[in-house]
Amino acid sequence: MKWILLDDKLRKRIIKKVKPQKDDFLSYQNLNLLTGVLDEESGVILTKTYALSEGLKRCGNDFDDAAYIILTKHLSFLLTCGEYFPGERFRNIKSPCPTVISDSRLLEMLNFYSDNWKVGYELKKQAFESGELSGYKSYHFPEQYLEKNYFGEK
Repeated sequence: MKWILLDDKLRKRIIKKVKPQKDDFLSYQNLNLLTGVLDEESGVILTKTYALSEGLKRCGNDFDDAAYIILTKHLSFLLTCGEYFPGERFRNIKSPCPTVISDSRLLEMLNFYSDNWKVGYELKKQAFESGELSGYKSYHFPEQYLEKNYFGEK
């Protein structure tokens, strides 16, 4: 597995599936449109689309809400799950597309994403420093990208 930069084609697939709403900040606040984890064996890409910490939810659950998108060559699937602390990070993960990626491989991808987030962060940082994403600010990329390429189209 490895971290990759997402291109516009992948970003548009993510947006089409997630359908963020301009008036719902939570629908795009943690939407990762810059990087993802590629499983080189299957060609599946995984990236986070949503996160809400247990502390902010204030509902008594002992897990953070999280959602990811799984991109195959032709299809896109959403996966919602809880991230638990401490102990097992993810529980009861079921692949929405088991013929393409097994439950165990999906769990490996989720753990790789969570455990190696610094690699993804460095990849984002390099993309901005190289000028590849000129016109955008790294911290506000999802909001700026959506404003320019999605919200403005409606």
